[in-house]
Amino acid sequence: MEIGGRLALDFLIKVDGYSFMEAAELIARSLSLKEPKYIPYSEKERDRKLQKPLPEKDNQMAIYYLLSQGISYDVIYYCITHYLIYRSVYHNLETDRIFSNIEFVGYEKETQRMRHIALRGINNNFIGDATGSDKRFSFCIESDPNCRIVHVCEAPIDVLSQATLLTLENKKFNQDHILSLTRIYCLKNENKEIKISVALNQFLIDHPLVDNIIFHLDLDCTGRMAIKIIIENMELRCLRTNAMMNHPSIIKIEMIALV
Repeated sequence: MEIGGRLALDFLIKVDGYSFMEAAELIARSLSLKEPKYIPYSEKERDRKLQKPLPEKDNQMAIYYLLSQGISYDVIYYCITHYLIYRSVYHNLETDRIFSNIEFVGYEKETQRMRHIALRGINNNFIGDATGSDKRFSFCIESDPNCRIVHVCEAPIDVLSQATLLTLENKKFNQDHILSLTRIYCLKNENKEIKISVALNQFLIDHPLVDNIIFHLDLDCTGRMAIKIIIENMELRCLRTNAMMNHPSIIKIEMIALV
């Protein structure tokens, strides 16, 4: 049996009778993995001005790249026409190299101002955030105001993938909200108070009708530990939560009676 591999997980579940979450946590402890990190923002960091990369004249290279990743053209077209994604170019004057990036834009709901821009390289492996980005306002494909479900993904490209999967099921890709955490930010602080991802926390404030959260995080121990921490946080905020495993990569939480 290879500790940390798929066989170890299957053995603990099928032979020893552990639940999926218990088995993942046991393997994580065996490997001495650290929990995902959460870094709280200071007011100074929140107030930093967002430096917006200049958009290119056309988005063809971004479209070709996303199509090559299996993203639906309808999803791409929607995001471009709703100013959620665009292509930019960065010229490094020191090396005279030119880098093309896709910008994934997050807006503050109350003001509709750009507040966060996640960058993903088209002709390179660069992944990062534009200077001054506020992670509370992450990339999101929103549904109608009465929608009560949010799908939570780790990266913006995962949001597009989830939307594409819905189209393959002959569903509207924006029938539910789909939110990116723009990487995972969770950690128990010195007082053992569990923190929630700042993006998810802000989303729930801005969308008070949402009472169902469906996670689509990575199957690794980091993703599982992040879900465990967020579930614990939900239980602290709610009178009751119903957690349901629909698929090895999907966990659904129903929040009841928010306080």
